[in-house]
Amino acid sequence: MRRLIFLLTFLVFCIEPVYACSCVERPFEEAVESADEIFIGRVVKIEEKKEFFSSDFREYWVSHFDVSKKWKGNKRTKIRVIQSYNSCEFSFEFGREYLVYAMETNQIGWNGTREHTTWLCSRTIDTMYYSDLINEDWIWDDRELLNTEFPAPVQISSIYNNWPIWVTILFLIIGISSWKLLNRKRNAL
Repeated sequence: MRRLIFLLTFLVFCIEPVYACSCVERPFEEAVESADEIFIGRVVKIEEKKEFFSSDFREYWVSHFDVSKKWKGNKRTKIRVIQSYNSCEFSFEFGREYLVYAMETNQIGWNGTREHTTWLCSRTIDTMYYSDLINEDWIWDDRELLNTEFPAPVQISSIYNNWPIWVTILFLIIGISSWKLLNRKRNAL
């Protein structure tokens, strides 16, 4: 009997509270308003990060996306989405394609751009998973609504639609090389 009482007492003092994430269906308009980036992208890399801050230790995941279509946000084709360890996180899988509603965080990434995050209730979906559950009531696919809301999607940048920059760089390289060559010939005389 003493062992049972000891065990129950031990369990009562060692139990930590557990928090669950519950979502009510978030209206489309609210999701669009709160998102800084809305895009379809494929996960090309997932990293686990561990950092020490002044008062605590943080663990989180960073999912790297190659963006194929974007309705809202900047023109970048590469986006990093941070997920912390909690019950409301959206779990991304390597190689899968997602429709992502991402919000900016207050963190600045290694390249000087703002980091992004998303969560389970943000209307982010796995596009392949959605096609498997087409008859389910609780899942949504906003691509048609997004095409209506944003008739002209964001033109994402690539090496091909930045050709004026590359032509300018090429002319600068040719100009500097020619100038150095002429100076070398002039000094040789």
